[in-house]
Amino acid sequence: MFCPECGYKNVEGAAFCENCGTKLTGMPGSINQKETAYEKTGEKTTKKSVSFGKINKMLLIEIPIAMISLLIFIMVFQAKFSVKSVVERYAEGMGDGNWNQVYDTLYLNDSGDFMSKQAFVTSQTINGIKWDEDLEVQKIRKKTSNTYRVKYEGDNGVQRIDVKVKRRGLTWKVDEADTFLSKNFSVAVPKGAEIKIDGITPDSKLKSQDEIEGMDTYTIKKIFGTSHYVEISGSDIETTSAVLESYDEPTVMTAGYSKATVEQMADQAVKDLNNIFQGAAANKRFSDLDILNNMYADEKDSAIRKYESARDDYFENGNNSWEFLNYTITNCEAQAQMITRDQKQLIEVTIKGDAQWEKNYVYYDGDKERETETEDAEHTLYYIDDGGTWKLYDLDLWTW
Repeated sequence: MFCPECGYKNVEGAAFCENCGTKLTGMPGSINQKETAYEKTGEKTTKKSVSFGKINKMLLIEIPIAMISLLIFIMVFQAKFSVKSVVERYAEGMGDGNWNQVYDTLYLNDSGDFMSKQAFVTSQTINGIKWDEDLEVQKIRKKTSNTYRVKYEGDNGVQRIDVKVKRRGLTWKVDEADTFLSKNFSVAVPKGAEIKIDGITPDSKLKSQDEIEGMDTYTIKKIFGTSHYVEISGSDIETTSAVLESYDEPTVMTAGYSKATVEQMADQAVKDLNNIFQGAAANKRFSDLDILNNMYADEKDSAIRKYESARDDYFENGNNSWEFLNYTITNCEAQAQMITRDQKQLIEVTIKGDAQWEKNYVYYDGDKERETETEDAEHTLYYIDDGGTWKLYDLDLWTW
């Protein structure tokens, strides 16, 4: 029996063509007519044939495989991303402090470096409060359209907690991100210092230089956690780290200056102090001394009063009975440290030593008698970094 479609010779009585799969039985007499035509003429008819039989066999194998694969995918997807599965993974992560797992379940609207998994894990390692370390989820049931109640057992017995959820595309997420977020974390660091917050270098766009003089202030509008690990470093300061809290006002973080900077400012303070005293002894005006005339403006009026008091009273420039000769400080010890005052970062240099006065007592007849006096001296000068230049900020003279 020949196939009317492809001409393939099949065995008598075949229901379908072995080559192309065409149905042979129950068809009009054309099959027999075509077979007769072949037998009578003995001619061979050549046709381009396609092996539909082989294709059908492959489809019979591939379609079930595809269906099984799809079914497995749906089952895996449901197991991992179904609402109950997501809630369960969130609860388990909260139980044992698996902050990576908790982050993966959260619904987050915001983006940026401080919304990253790294920022979340770091902050939660500092701030995170676990539900129960030996937590075992017993039951999860739907409470409302977007809330599921988790029943779990741990060291503190059986507990129940509600978890909000929200759909994102084909998946579900836990809508509890706000419980981890805080707003407007602000920290002020020495101007020019390199800073990392929770291991992340903040973008320069987050920096303001106007809030606290002499310092850079960084403000992050949204950040995970209320406590943050902050590290600062720089060429002039020592590397310093601290855990800081979030407040409405910037938290000031100070750091000790490098040894080289401290030694430099201590030496400078000794020179400046000698210039100030020489000027006061010589009855010079405040504006005649560069170190004073160019000092930082905030405390200038106060410094003028202190200088004039030393010049007129202590050096007795208003007393004609005395003629000042010299004032020196020997055995100087200068100690420098960084302090915060008036919301400004300053270097405080305290100078101790042996002060020696040399002056003449002038009698009414014009005769003079040389006198020498020695005393312990302690003076303090304050400096501020004004745009990369150290300026005198304030001075305290004669501290006993």
